[in-house]
Amino acid sequence: MESEKLEKMRLSLILFLALVFGIVLQHIIFSPENNNKAFAEKNTKTTEVNEVKNNIEETQLAKPKKASVVGFLNNEKKEQYKNTNDNFFQQATSTLKNSKPLPNKKEKNKKQDDVVFEEDAFYFSGSLFLPIKNYDVSEPEVLAKSAIVVSENGDVLFEKDADLKLPIASLTKVMTALVVLENIDKNEIITITQDAIETEGIAGRFFPGEKMPAIDLLKIMLVISSNDAAGAFYEYFKEKGVDLVSLMNKKAKEIGMENTNFSNPIGLDEPDNYSTARDYSKLVLHSLKNKDLWKILSTKEEIIKAYSEGALNRKIMSSNKLMFDSDLKDIVIGGKTGYTQKAQGCLMSLFFADEKKKIKAVSVLLGADGIELRFSETKKLIEWSKKAYIF
Repeated sequence: MESEKLEKMRLSLILFLALVFGIVLQHIIFSPENNNKAFAEKNTKTTEVNEVKNNIEETQLAKPKKASVVGFLNNEKKEQYKNTNDNFFQQATSTLKNSKPLPNKKEKNKKQDDVVFEEDAFYFSGSLFLPIKNYDVSEPEVLAKSAIVVSENGDVLFEKDADLKLPIASLTKVMTALVVLENIDKNEIITITQDAIETEGIAGRFFPGEKMPAIDLLKIMLVISSNDAAGAFYEYFKEKGVDLVSLMNKKAKEIGMENTNFSNPIGLDEPDNYSTARDYSKLVLHSLKNKDLWKILSTKEEIIKAYSEGALNRKIMSSNKLMFDSDLKDIVIGGKTGYTQKAQGCLMSLFFADEKKKIKAVSVLLGADGIELRFSETKKLIEWSKKAYIF
């Protein structure tokens, strides 16, 4: 009996101690102080995660992206950009000189021609958004019937009635030359016929039966605008059973000259020989790929050596006075003149549009009143373009 009582007392004591231990443990675990500490630790971790997430999002927002321009302008600038590109680029021009790079933009990833506007986190990528027009430079007053200035990238810098169909006089000869170079070897020997010599207009002082390489005949045709040289090519193709004029019109369609038609390879006044300033600029931009052509169109003067017995060496000098203008030295690359009573003064000029002489532009002027006005009007356009645009 006594042993049973002792055993019961021992179990009771164990249960009592276990109960006390449980109560103490519960008090420790669920005390307010420990609850606050656990909550604080959890909250701290959540805050740290959120901060990291926010930092990532802010970094992504601040990072300039070429693909989305409007996305990095403030609301006011977005509206201006949507309403008119002109207003936006006017502001961009005025800010250009004082702009600073974004602090988080890595220099090693920055191209030389990139400009960043810190205020709006707007990113300019050289050729993507250039040229920029400076609206402080007023538009030129052009007296010719039609004109256009286009950069080599196809950006229209200036235009006046650029889609007006007009006779283009000897500017026609650039298409003639392009087709000749694409269809025969430049060293092919061409024989001057009597029919070619009798061609109306400026003469190259040929005699019947005279022979010369096509490349030299092209120089005489383009540099001094010889009509009989163009006539000689027409006769050459005719003897081969090929219509040179048809090839010229076919080429015009390939280039996208929708408002152009050729009826002769010379530029004589005929109702069906016409183009527009815009169309002709397409021809010039396309022709830039032909180095032989532009080597000729860039010639100021040259001695053409006689090929046939009895012929004399010829000195040719460009009819484009801008090639010799001291104000445009090293700016005008080349071009082609044209003049008839119906077409009046016409002039195409290729020039450097930027100070570094890396960007070319084309000026096409049609219907200038008189021979001299075409030069002064084109000079006006060239000088204006260099002032009015940042490349």
